[in-house]
Amino acid sequence: MITVVPATIAHARSIRLRPGDALEVAAYGIGAEQAIAQSMARSLWAETYLIDGEVAAIVGLGLSTFVGGHGVPWLLTGPACERHKRRFMNESRRQVARMLETVSPLVNYVHADYARAIRWLAWLGFVIDPPQRGFCRFYMEA
Repeated sequence: MITVVPATIAHARSIRLRPGDALEVAAYGIGAEQAIAQSMARSLWAETYLIDGEVAAIVGLGLSTFVGGHGVPWLLTGPACERHKRRFMNESRRQVARMLETVSPLVNYVHADYARAIRWLAWLGFVIDPPQRGFCRFYMEA
């Protein structure tokens, strides 16, 4: 079972990123804790998925502008997601539906070399654009 709790900086400090997530964060030239802290600060909400007490993922929803705009979903994952794929995928679907109830469309970017994340986003129903400057835009409308 996944326990979903409000995300904290302590969660950001304790998550050990999967290699693809670490690659994506490194492409922005900042550390994981800083990336999560910035994402949390810009979000309407941010939550942590705990599996057996381990931080499996930190997820949130931001807005492209202070007055609305499109939703900006974000997620960073740890190894526990691999060990509990079905739980993680089910929770991901639930969270995307929640995001779309809040704002539409949802738009963000994924590292073009992160094939596993691109497959997961497509499975969730996002449209994935071809790579540009090392990243693929992904989006979904309600």
